[in-house]
Amino acid sequence: MFRHHRGLQDFQGQLVSDILRLEQQAYANVEEGINVLRERIRHKKVLILLDDVNHINQFKALAADVSWFGRGSRINITTREKGLSDQFKVQDLYEVALLEESHALELFCMHAFRDKLPRPDLAEEALQIVNITGRLPLALELKISYESLEREQKEIFLDIAFLFIGMDVRLVIPMWKDAKYSPEVGIEILQLKSLIKIGEDNTIWMHDQLRDLGRSTVEQEDKEPGWRSRLWHGEDAFNVLVQQQGTSKVEAISLEGYHFVNISELRELDSRVLRGVASVGSLVNLRILSLSHSGLKELPNSIGQLTSLVELILTGTDIRRLPDFIGDLHDLEVFMIDDTYVSGLPGNLGNLKKLKVLDARGQQNTK
Repeated sequence: MFRHHRGLQDFQGQLVSDILRLEQQAYANVEEGINVLRERIRHKKVLILLDDVNHINQFKALAADVSWFGRGSRINITTREKGLSDQFKVQDLYEVALLEESHALELFCMHAFRDKLPRPDLAEEALQIVNITGRLPLALELKISYESLEREQKEIFLDIAFLFIGMDVRLVIPMWKDAKYSPEVGIEILQLKSLIKIGEDNTIWMHDQLRDLGRSTVEQEDKEPGWRSRLWHGEDAFNVLVQQQGTSKVEAISLEGYHFVNISELRELDSRVLRGVASVGSLVNLRILSLSHSGLKELPNSIGQLTSLVELILTGTDIRRLPDFIGDLHDLEVFMIDDTYVSGLPGNLGNLKKLKVLDARGQQNTK
């Protein structure tokens, strides 16, 4: 259910629409959506499945309390983030166990040998492979598919796994072209290998296991996050920035969903993350910065010094004003401010001669 670059109020609207069987309405913010849920569905007995929850805010926006719904309602949640279950008011917790060794072996053999049992001469090797993959034999098949890609196709795959799941493929193709890739060819090959799908609405879809494969591949680049090509874990990304551990290896940073605890933390981001020769110089290759759904209310002025940025994603933040330094990001090609509270655009936005995509959907006050 939960994919990048879709506002929580969209999910709230979908939930109300599905339950009441009405046309989906747009809500100005999450708080309005919560009020509608409480008022209009509190007498409805419902069964709700929230699939792939990865942030507590998703739960709070859609089903924070069973009292929002009618007597006898049930809310089922699936998540890969074990720590989140401690924050839910969970009555029953079911943890999916690994396959038994015999079942994992059978699954592997069905894919490798088209039979439930391995060939006698390969029985020992097959069992070793099953155990090496942690009784997740399909992970090996996914890894083989990834390793068969050309370098450029691997880069596109990793970009998607980190940042672009759920995004319109047409919005990110310009960025890949700027990197001298052939994105149309790469996208086609990834689809042929069933590594991604492009929906009818042009959104990019990737299976959770493939997403995890991409992220674990980058994590293996170096034990120190600051030496990896991409940073996606909010806390890791924030710590790398604040502690000025970033290097020229870093090409993409995502603080998506990261919750800034207080204003002092935001000021720390502004004063230490991107200011001065030491930090900015070390991020000379930073091309993508995603702050979407991070709860950010203002942009640190020092972001204006990241002149190599090609893509800046502010989707779903609480930002209301865009500073003039946006016009100094001369390499910017994709600028996303959809589902924000931005009340106007900087007068010098015309300086962005390379800008190809400006997404301001969901803006009620942008002018």
